[in-house]
Amino acid sequence: AYLPASVGASAALNQDLLNPTDSSSGPFGGEVAALKLNVDFNDNDLTGGNPAVSFGDLRLCGLSVNGLNNQTVRQFLGTANTALGGGSTGFAISDLASVAISLNSAFAGGSVGSGATNLVNASTCP
Repeated sequence: AYLPASVGASAALNQDLLNPTDSSSGPFGGEVAALKLNVDFNDNDLTGGNPAVSFGDLRLCGLSVNGLNNQTVRQFLGTANTALGGGSTGFAISDLASVAISLNSAFAGGSVGSGATNLVNASTCP
């Protein structure tokens, strides 16, 4: 019942939760959870598509947020998890939430969305 998380503003978690239906993290928590599922499902070949290129190994490109370009999706997920847990990342949670939303919607329904080719690349960003 937690996903999609859409209540409140995007923020860090402020307490431990067991099987919540919402949290202090608002939509950000839901997007990070969904991104983790997307990476793990792809790593375990549960999403179909091109098994030669892992979703988690794609590189972020074309972002206006300095410091995120050329990170892999997996590295970004680590950064987002740190922010979600209240750790310092040097990035605004609103920026991280926006990137997570874009990543989660880039391959919705198993097909490559129109924004995916501008967002991720299999190798270093052009």
